[in-house]
Amino acid sequence: MASTYFFRINMLQPEPLELPTRTDEGKELMWVDVRPYAAFLRGHLPGARWVDLSQWMVPLDTENDLDLFTLEIQRLYTRLALPGAGSDAVVVLYDQGLSPLLCRSAFILGLGGMDVMLWPAGWETMATETGEDALHPGNVERQNEYQNEVWTGYQSRHSTEDQLENQYDIDLPSVHLRRDWFLLGEEAAFHPNLIDVRMDKEFSGEMFAPCCSQGGRIDGARHIALSRFLEDLPQLLQDEPALKKEPLGLYCHSGARSAVAFFLLRERGIPVKNYFDSIHGWLRAGRPVIRGDLHEYRLMD
Repeated sequence: MASTYFFRINMLQPEPLELPTRTDEGKELMWVDVRPYAAFLRGHLPGARWVDLSQWMVPLDTENDLDLFTLEIQRLYTRLALPGAGSDAVVVLYDQGLSPLLCRSAFILGLGGMDVMLWPAGWETMATETGEDALHPGNVERQNEYQNEVWTGYQSRHSTEDQLENQYDIDLPSVHLRRDWFLLGEEAAFHPNLIDVRMDKEFSGEMFAPCCSQGGRIDGARHIALSRFLEDLPQLLQDEPALKKEPLGLYCHSGARSAVAFFLLRERGIPVKNYFDSIHGWLRAGRPVIRGDLHEYRLMD
C-alpha cells in the first residue's frame, strides 16, 4: 500500500487559507523551512523551524557507521526541537517546488524514524510570520553552548544517555533508523538493481562535481535521469518495468536527486532504497568507478 509523503490542504476552503495544526488522524504538524535563511526571514509558516541540510553528510558506508549516524540524527532532532521517532507528530518540510534539497532534507529527518511529509507548493500565502528562528544556532548563544556541552560529552562516549539526560534535565529524542529506506556503500557495491538518476554526462563520467576526484558510475548501475521521473512518472513505470522489481536502489551525487525519485516511487508503494552517500561518499570511501558510453548502459527489461 502506498504511503502519503506529500502534504496537501483543501484549497477550496474560503480565503484566507487557514494553516492546519493537526493531521486528519490527530497528529501534531511541525513545520520545517529549507529555503535560504533570507527567504525565511521575509516570511515563513508560523512556528516553523529553519534548517540548512545541504551540506549535512555523515558517512553511511558500512555497518560500523550506524552508531555515529544515529547520534548525529539525534543531535539534529535536538537542535530542531523535534520529539523523535515514535512521537505523535509529523514534520512537514517546505520549499519553492519539489527541489532536491527539500527531498534530501526530508529524507535525512525521516531516516531517524520521524514521520515526514513534503509540501512543495500551496503554503506561500500562509507564510505570514517574519523574523528569526528562535532555535537557530547562529541567533541564540545558549543554544550553541547547550549543544557543545551535551554532544561533546555524548560523542566522547564518557557519558551515558541517562547521565546526560539527568545532567542537563532533558529528554533526548528517540531515533530508530529506517533500514528499509537506505543502502550502505557496502550494500550498493553488490546491489542487483541499482539506478543512477544523474545526468547523462555524469553517468558516463564526462562530467563530475568539483568535490569529487573523478567522474564515473558504480559498476553494474543502470541509468534513468531524474528528469524522466519528473516529466511523466506513470509512463516511465510502463516503459521501465524494472523500476517495479525488488530490490530497487537509487543514487546520484549526494543523495538529493535520488531522494526526489525515492519519495515519488514510495508514494506509489514501491519499496525503493536510497544510497544516501551516493557517488560522493562512494569515492570518499575509496571505491572504484567505471566510465564509458552511456548508451551501452540504458536500463533494459
